[in-house]
Amino acid sequence: MSKSLDYPPPPPATSRIRLVLLATWTALTIAAVGYVFALGSNCPNADEWEFVPALTGHEPLSPWLWAQHNEHRLPLPRLVYYGLFQVAHDFRAGSLLQIALLAATSLGLMSLASRLRGRPYWTDLFFPVSLVHVGHWENFLIGYNLCFAFILVLETALGLVALSTARERLFPSGVKAGVLMVLLCLCGGGGVVAAIPVALWLALMAVQVWNGSRRAEPRQGPGRRPIQLPDEVGIVNAIDPTASPEEKVRQLVKLTDANQPLVDAFLRNLDAEFGTKSNSNVKAPASIVAKASRPSIRTKKPWHDVEHIRDSFRFKTVLKDLRDLPAILDAVEANLGATIIKRDTRKFLEPLGWGWRIVAFDLRMPNGQLVEYYLPVEEMERAKKEGNHELFEKWRNRDLETLGREERMEMFADQAESQSRYEAAFASFLTRTGSSESDLRAALSSVSHSSGHNILNSSPSGSSLGEKSNTGTQVSPPSRVDAANPPRSSTQARPSPSRDIPPTAMIIPPANILAESGLRAKRFQAAVLLAFAAFPFAYLAVYLQGYNRPGHHPEVGDGGLDVLRVAGQVLSMSFGYGTFRWWIPIFAGIVALGGVTIWTLLQDAKSAAKRPASLGLIAIAAGIVGVALVIGMGRAGLDAKNGLASRYTYLTWPLLALAYIVWTSRGGRLGKWIPAALAALAALAFNPNMITGIVRGLAIKQVLSTIENEARDGVPPERIVRHFHNTFQAHQEQRAIRAIPMLREARIGAFGEARP
Repeated sequence: MSKSLDYPPPPPATSRIRLVLLATWTALTIAAVGYVFALGSNCPNADEWEFVPALTGHEPLSPWLWAQHNEHRLPLPRLVYYGLFQVAHDFRAGSLLQIALLAATSLGLMSLASRLRGRPYWTDLFFPVSLVHVGHWENFLIGYNLCFAFILVLETALGLVALSTARERLFPSGVKAGVLMVLLCLCGGGGVVAAIPVALWLALMAVQVWNGSRRAEPRQGPGRRPIQLPDEVGIVNAIDPTASPEEKVRQLVKLTDANQPLVDAFLRNLDAEFGTKSNSNVKAPASIVAKASRPSIRTKKPWHDVEHIRDSFRFKTVLKDLRDLPAILDAVEANLGATIIKRDTRKFLEPLGWGWRIVAFDLRMPNGQLVEYYLPVEEMERAKKEGNHELFEKWRNRDLETLGREERMEMFADQAESQSRYEAAFASFLTRTGSSESDLRAALSSVSHSSGHNILNSSPSGSSLGEKSNTGTQVSPPSRVDAANPPRSSTQARPSPSRDIPPTAMIIPPANILAESGLRAKRFQAAVLLAFAAFPFAYLAVYLQGYNRPGHHPEVGDGGLDVLRVAGQVLSMSFGYGTFRWWIPIFAGIVALGGVTIWTLLQDAKSAAKRPASLGLIAIAAGIVGVALVIGMGRAGLDAKNGLASRYTYLTWPLLALAYIVWTSRGGRLGKWIPAALAALAALAFNPNMITGIVRGLAIKQVLSTIENEARDGVPPERIVRHFHNTFQAHQEQRAIRAIPMLREARIGAFGEARP
């Protein structure tokens, strides 16, 4: 999915929009917390009466964590709920955690939407307005309902993982999705149902990874040659190629720590001699890992990994005159002891689409680290800082295949503007220095090739800088002995390879060994993804051991077509309980939105590059719809409004959130108007949600306050429960009679505040 840019130019009010978004989110979060303290009670509410024995220590914890409640087994939410209660001794702790989860989710999605389009937009109010409101009265007043909040957060997180899944990053995305899916299974029957389509998606990813390993398998047998990998595969940092990515980065950091003071000292001497301005830069560990697996790089270089990164440490010299370049490069080789492994000089006279002119070199330092040294001229650097870099960053991560006509025209206009600025800067450079193009060609030609340890030349020997050539001179990379023994003309101290790095890491492995290592890694990755994919089915088998169908639930199949009615009601609750009167048109709108979104994702799935993300999003949507259908099978025939429950909002809201993000990421007219429509509908639903939440909350507060008052007065449990009839506490009488003495013994809330 690509970042959308199909919006008007950023208005001056962008900062005000961001402030309004944040202020709204803050106000709604505070209002939700105030609702819990105003209308909530430190008293069990509804199903919570059943859990008192375990919470107060009158029953062992372990059996309760796995015990069936209605159709659910909820080990993860129960463990968290138990821990909160032991710390706070307050039933409202679970409610406050719910609000924290909802607030964090809505804030994170607002930030993501802003990044996708490049700035915040008023429609992003959809997230807090549709999620952080007291229409969740049932959830907010029952702390135990955090089990449903966990499902909301995990389903949303799964959708975001799917959205960012690329063909080149199937394994890391699959592991993230697998972990989230396992946690989802531990959140009850709804989590298991939602996880099954995700498991099928993971299985498909495992097959793709496995097929990738088969394609990478070295061919053997009569008449077949082993796989041939490019020589560039062997150009690696002096680190252990078999280590984990984190360990590889740690080893790179040690090499950088040794090189940076030497490079900085060299640059100071260089600036003093040539009047230039230089500095060095260290890439953050997270950026190194991200670049090692960047899809745009892996598409061209499937073997690329941390050991191939050449700019974990890089440095720059801003030139006053390009004709100083040969002398500067001589100083690099003589005084820094670095070996040039790639020379990129052609780009200065033949800039690419954005017009940026630069000379750059990839170096191998004496301790074996690959580093980057780039040298712009003053005028080009100034133009870059004055806006051209922002133009480039605006489009650098876009998938050009997905750009619409208007977006392409916008990009071409930005390229033309960038080229114009850089050409003006180049002309200014020529005027200031009095250089001619022949002078520049001579300077560049003198450094574009070498008889030394040069591995890759961007401008091959014997061809002019103005010609385009696809050939290049390649020789063997420097040996470990060469790296450890720099030229004797160098007077500067040299860093030595880290003692923590195995000696074998300094030896570049042959291509067939790299291929075999990659083959084993791919097969291992496929096995891991298959294990994740199998988990929901294995867990379900354990889940059903000793399972008893709740007595008030109909037999499977008894509901008939009424199952669809209840499922439709459940899906309509995604806009909040306050809209239950209009569930039919809301359901019709959700079906229409889902239809156009799924159709679009299926079209995307025809592209191999987009298929993993599209199928993942479809799987997650199928899981959420599956939950609604299962609720329909369990509730059909019981009540005409049995699918209209506040708690179901948590289960289906991720459908709306993910649709908003998907269309925001796509751009175009639908990418603009669908989020706007969702935001408008959320705003219309807000008042009904608030009013209904307050009315229902006051009714619950009245009953629980009466229970607390009588508990303080020492009224026997059998008399207290007479207030349960025809209230939200109905059918909990026997549980409460058992629980009240335990609450008194544990001195929880009003139950431990007996009046004299």
